[in-house]
Amino acid sequence: IQRRVGFFHLNLLWSLGGVIGVFLAIDLFLFFFFWEMMLVPIYFLIAIWGHDVVGGKTKEYAATKFFIYTQASGLIMLIGILMMVVLMIPGILIGIYAFHSVHTGVDIANSAMANIVWILALSLLLILYTLYQSLSQFVNGILYYSLHEETYNEAARERIENIGAGE
Repeated sequence: IQRRVGFFHLNLLWSLGGVIGVFLAIDLFLFFFFWEMMLVPIYFLIAIWGHDVVGGKTKEYAATKFFIYTQASGLIMLIGILMMVVLMIPGILIGIYAFHSVHTGVDIANSAMANIVWILALSLLLILYTLYQSLSQFVNGILYYSLHEETYNEAARERIENIGAGE
């Protein structure tokens, strides 16, 4: 490292602080914060001190692509964390109602309100689970396409070029 040595060490320490924060995080929101905090200095490390490929993409392009993909995955991780919080709501509702029923002496087995709470909680859980599965399938489809897009395009291009070659 010959240029911007101080900025290099600042970014290195900043990213190491983020890594330490990720492993010492007590809850998922702190984990998410440190995960995202770690990305900014890594972007600078790649963009400023990375290596350019001869005849290929630049280090700035690689840093930007890295940053966009990791921010997108961070957003997906945040959605997953929030969905975990939302999925806890039916259990919390059932627990509150069960505690209230025991405390007041209501017969839960024969209570119409208990049946309504159970049905609503189970419905909410199934709806959220379905949305979670749909989101994960959508993300997997996007990732699979982005991994194999070039291969598919080359295969399609080869087939198009070979049309009429046997005549």
